[in-house]
Amino acid sequence: MSSRCQKRGEKGFTLIELTISLTILVIVLVLSMSLLFSMKNFAQRQRQFAEPRQNARRAIDYVGSYIRAATDLNYKADNPNCIPVWVKDEGDNDVQVTYNNVQDANLAEPGSDILTIGYATNILNINITKWNPDSQPIAKASNLYVNFKDGCPNDALNLQLFKEITGACQPCANGAGCCSDVLQVYSDVDGSWTYLVITGFQQSTCSDANDEIIHVTCTPGQSDHVNPPSSKNVTKPCHIGGGLTYLAFRVQRTDPADPLTCELQQKRGMFDPSNPDLSFFGLLEGIEDLQIAYIYNDGTIWNDSAANLLPTTGNVPRQDGVGGGMPAHDVTNVMGMRVSVVSRANTPVPLMERAKFFRPASEDRAEDPNTDRFYHYRLTSTVMIRNRNLGS
Repeated sequence: MSSRCQKRGEKGFTLIELTISLTILVIVLVLSMSLLFSMKNFAQRQRQFAEPRQNARRAIDYVGSYIRAATDLNYKADNPNCIPVWVKDEGDNDVQVTYNNVQDANLAEPGSDILTIGYATNILNINITKWNPDSQPIAKASNLYVNFKDGCPNDALNLQLFKEITGACQPCANGAGCCSDVLQVYSDVDGSWTYLVITGFQQSTCSDANDEIIHVTCTPGQSDHVNPPSSKNVTKPCHIGGGLTYLAFRVQRTDPADPLTCELQQKRGMFDPSNPDLSFFGLLEGIEDLQIAYIYNDGTIWNDSAANLLPTTGNVPRQDGVGGGMPAHDVTNVMGMRVSVVSRANTPVPLMERAKFFRPASEDRAEDPNTDRFYHYRLTSTVMIRNRNLGS
């Protein structure tokens, strides 16, 4: 009896109950999926929003660290050696290595700046014992003898050590011979200096009685080009100061036809406009602009749209001796830089949102009138140069 009653009490879901249950389940699933997609879109939006800020901060921190460490490495004279603007090439031509608002797309992203700075890696002073021809000042000398004997009495080892200390041998811009990194030659008398490029390592003679140990070939040009602020010929006694290493920074596209491939790039050595891509490598993707404003020791800031920039220098602070006397805005008096970068997100905002974004203005560069679907971000930081000797 009880068994029959129990069986009569066993019932399943009715159709109405099942329908209601399924409906509730579907609603819960739809709400869950909507919430999931909303959270995913929110996370994507946050990532798109944060990417340019993170990239800009990385770029500012990296470039700023080298600007802080920039130094002239010459205690005897006020000079702009930590911010080289002009150098002489093998043909004694003025070559610009720091630019404001580049217009040639082969050099860098148009409208951006190129910065070349020097920072100390060691204190290297090698005495120069002889110029050849001996009657000429440094700017007209082609052969050089220096007193270097760290590897003596082994001539081959001594020459090899000299090569390693003064810079790895690599092809020159004009394809002739080989060259070391750019070196400075200081005068012991007044601190004047010029740039030298060693284009040939000739020989080492440890047994030389006159201490003319290393014989090298240089190409400093065919006329006086002593780097400012001096306008005098540098004569003996002198020494090579090779403890200064140069870095160049720029923004450039990896694909010339695609503005979305802009990246911050760096090279070891000075910028070479005759071979602008030589030795550059990518640091950070998504960096679209690099702008530099120069802060002077009188508190003024130069290189903005209101400045009366001198066209002979490509709108960068001049160096004395290039096109005239000491200008008011000479890099000798620069005590810091205001660095601005513009970066963008790596992924676009979805098309369904119909978003349009402008690349913001930065220093003396106006807002880009073209729009896209990427978040952009401008970051500016003031960086003081810690180690240089300011001019008066």
